[in-house]
Amino acid sequence: MPARYSIGLDYGTNSVRALLVSVADGREVAVATWDYAHGRQGVVLSADPNLARQHPADYVTGAEITLKKLLAQAKHAVRGFKPEHVIGLGVDTTGSTPIPVDAAGHPLALSREFQKNPAAMAWLWKDHTSWREAARITELAARHRPQFIAKCGNTYSSEWFWSKIWHCLAARTRARLLVPLAPQAPKRRSRFPAEVRLVVCDRLGRLEVGVLRFSEDDEREELLGHAHRAPLEPDD
Repeated sequence: MPARYSIGLDYGTNSVRALLVSVADGREVAVATWDYAHGRQGVVLSADPNLARQHPADYVTGAEITLKKLLAQAKHAVRGFKPEHVIGLGVDTTGSTPIPVDAAGHPLALSREFQKNPAAMAWLWKDHTSWREAARITELAARHRPQFIAKCGNTYSSEWFWSKIWHCLAARTRARLLVPLAPQAPKRRSRFPAEVRLVVCDRLGRLEVGVLRFSEDDEREELLGHAHRAPLEPDD
């Protein structure tokens, strides 16, 4: 029986790194790195010092380039190596990096209409454009659910998911959902259908409120449960 291998993909702030290891003993067989092509050192900037975005096309291109490099190195390093000997793929990404997607789950920035629109790109973890929304969340949480905001130092950060979603609502990109980079990246490497579970937390722990399923064939979506997706008003 031939040896078996697994691949790890790490999407960072400036580049994507890939590693191929033996599942038998963890031995490193091949490594590859690719620097993102868009923006400055992989980060799309603007005149607004708070803006920091990434282009989803770099995630796709980065995976293609690094995976090809890994397989080419493995063929030279291991006699008889074949791509089908790879049995696993793990993906790691930066946290709090939501991506606006359409009804089929595809990133908006991959379409011609929105390919140059920063609002349609991935909102990198260090993007602070939603500082006003974060301040409002902090204010409302302190007033109505102080026990929740106490868990994060009594201040909600503009780097976090929900403030970014609120800010993105005003961008008029026609996004159907903002999906974290972590589940979006492996979704690009796998077959449809895929689903995203929408959750909120209460005092008892995790509470699931809906499931969004994507279908590539007919580009339709199905929302199950009672997830709230209406635009938020400042006084809500």
